[in-house]
Amino acid sequence: MQRPRFTTLTLPADADYPFNITANCYPHPNFEHDRTLSNHNAAALTLIVLHSTSFHKEALEPMLADVFLFTASKTDIREAWIIECPNHGESGVQNQDVLKMPEYVRYFSCERYAEAARRFLLADIEGGPRARVQTDKIVGIGHSLGGCAIVCLANELSIFTSLVLLDPFLLPIPEGQILSIRKKSLERAKKKKSSWPSMEAVKAYLERRRWNEQVKELFAAYGVHKSEDQTSGSQYTLSCTQEQEVTMYSDEDGAIKPMQYLNKLCSQFPVHIAFGEEANVVPKGAREALVNVSGRQFASIGRIEGAGHLIPQESPRGAARFIVNALCQNSRL
Repeated sequence: MQRPRFTTLTLPADADYPFNITANCYPHPNFEHDRTLSNHNAAALTLIVLHSTSFHKEALEPMLADVFLFTASKTDIREAWIIECPNHGESGVQNQDVLKMPEYVRYFSCERYAEAARRFLLADIEGGPRARVQTDKIVGIGHSLGGCAIVCLANELSIFTSLVLLDPFLLPIPEGQILSIRKKSLERAKKKKSSWPSMEAVKAYLERRRWNEQVKELFAAYGVHKSEDQTSGSQYTLSCTQEQEVTMYSDEDGAIKPMQYLNKLCSQFPVHIAFGEEANVVPKGAREALVNVSGRQFASIGRIEGAGHLIPQESPRGAARFIVNALCQNSRL
C-alpha cells in the first residue's frame, strides 16, 4: 500500500522544555482534494494518535492508511496527527544528546509523553499547520503506552469528543502481578538486540517478526538509524535506545494512574477499547478487570483477530476497522 501523504512538524526545544517534539500530520484525501470542504465542515474530525513503547510515529501509518481507505464516504475525517514521544523514533535521534544528560536519562514516562503531546497541540508552530483543537471534533487514539498517555492527556486537556484505546498497557491487578509483568518487560528490553552491521542485517532481523510487511519496512526506515559510533562495527542502532525503553518500563504509575480517570471520561464521551486476540502482554485477567468495573461503561469493546498486544503492527487492517466502526458509532449518537 502506498504511504499516505504527510507533513512532518517539529516544535523545537526552548528554555522551558529541552526536547524537540515531532509529529506527522496526515490530511485525509477527501479534505486534501477539496479545500472548500476542508475549511467549512463543522463536523470534521481530527484524530490525535499516540504510539507504543519502543516504536515510532510512522509505525501507525499502515493502520491510518486503512482508516482513510475505509472512511472515504463514511465519516468526515479532516486529518490525523501522530505525535511522537520525544525519546522515540526520529525525535529520539534529535534529542539523543539531551537524553544522555544525567537529569534526563530517566525522565520520560507515560505522563511525560502526555505532557509532550499537550505542549505540541497547544503550541503555535512557526511555518506549519497546527491541529484544529479549537474547531474540530477531536478523537484520541492510543496503542499500549499511547493508550495510557491519551487517557492522561484527555484528563488534562478538555478537547476530546471520544477516545479509542488499543490494548492499553493498563493493569488493574494485584501489585505482585504488576511487578512480575514489569520485570518481564524490563528483561526483554535489556536483552533486545540493539545494533546491526548493515541494513540487510536489520531487515533479516525484522523478517522474523510477525508484523505487517509495511510496518517492518517503516521500522527499518525510522525505528533504527545510522550509528554515530561505528568503531564496534555497528552501522545501525535503535532510535529508541535500550536505555530509554528500560526507562519507559520502569514507570511505576503509567500502568495504574490513568485508570482513575477512566470512569470520568467514560461518563463524558464515548470511550472504545479493543484487545488483541492473544493476551500475550496484558493478561486476560487484567483485561476483564479493566472493563468490568461499576460506573465504567465503554461505548464498545472489541477483539482484533490475528493480533496479540501489538495490534497496529500485527493487524493494522483489523485495528482500522475497529476505529472506523467506533467513529461511525459516535456519529449516530
